[in-house]
Amino acid sequence: MDCVRWIHLPVPVGSCNASADAIDRVRAAIENAVARNAQGRLLACRVELTGQTKLHGELLASADRLLAEARAAALGLGEETAWIERLVIATASPDASASRKDALGDLQRMIQGAGGDADLQARLASELGDLVRKLPHDIRAESSDAALKAAIDADIAGVITHAGAYLNARLAAEKV
Repeated sequence: MDCVRWIHLPVPVGSCNASADAIDRVRAAIENAVARNAQGRLLACRVELTGQTKLHGELLASADRLLAEARAAALGLGEETAWIERLVIATASPDASASRKDALGDLQRMIQGAGGDADLQARLASELGDLVRKLPHDIRAESSDAALKAAIDADIAGVITHAGAYLNARLAAEKV
């Protein structure tokens, strides 16, 4: 029985000036997707925020809130109309944090250097390998989180890059 449609829903947020603007874009994208693709069935959506935006750090730091807002927007369309399976933040920051002359710039330069440190990567590979082996099979097989996927795939440089971006974003969002 065909009762659910699934859609990957990229939402460009590059020109957004506030997280509220990004939520408005998500809401509009969900409404458009339901109108065009649902055909009277529940539409399961994986929302992906894309583009270079000055909001990159804020979006990363508030991912849980954004997911809740997206799910509320879907519920606002009516019961059994749309469901948000996941919200992926695939944005990038337009500024070069490493060129900053403050502590955040120092942190970014250290993280960039860590990506090329073979000794550090070997130690992380060993530690992360032990943790990954302890994960349940379904999490290892179905992870869509970029940092976790990098750890599962033993892409240690990728883990460093993702962890650094997340840490930098959280610190920038906290105005540290």
